[in-house]
Amino acid sequence: MNKKYNIEFDQEIERILTELYHNPLNPDSSDKRIVIKTQYKFIQYLKENDLANTLDSVNGNGKYGLFLRKNGYEVFEKYAGWNDYKKKVIEENLKSEAAKNLSQRFWWIPIIISVIALLVAIFKP
Repeated sequence: MNKKYNIEFDQEIERILTELYHNPLNPDSSDKRIVIKTQYKFIQYLKENDLANTLDSVNGNGKYGLFLRKNGYEVFEKYAGWNDYKKKVIEENLKSEAAKNLSQRFWWIPIIISVIALLVAIFKP
C-alpha cells in the first residue's frame, strides 16, 4: 500500500472513533452509539480489530450504525489516541504474528544445526 492511502485510511478511522467516543447519539447512556456515513472497508477494519461493532446499515446509502467496543474505549482512555493505539497494539500484534509465521516456516533449521553439531562431536578426533 502506498503512504498516502495509509494516511487517509488512518485519518478516516480516527475520525470515526473520535466521533463515536466524543459525540454519541445519547451522551448519558453507558454505551456509545452513532450513525455515521462512511465506506464499508472502514467498518470492516473496526470490526476486525474489535474497536466497534455494527448494528446494521441504516438505509443502504453508506450510513452505518456503530457502537463502541472495549478496545475502542481503550483508544482514548488508555492510550493517547488512534495513532498511539495503532503503534502500540495493532502493529505489535502484526509483528508478533509475522514472527510466529517465520518461526513456523523455518522450524527445521535448529534441527539441522543440532545434527551437524552432533556429527562434528562424534567424528572429531
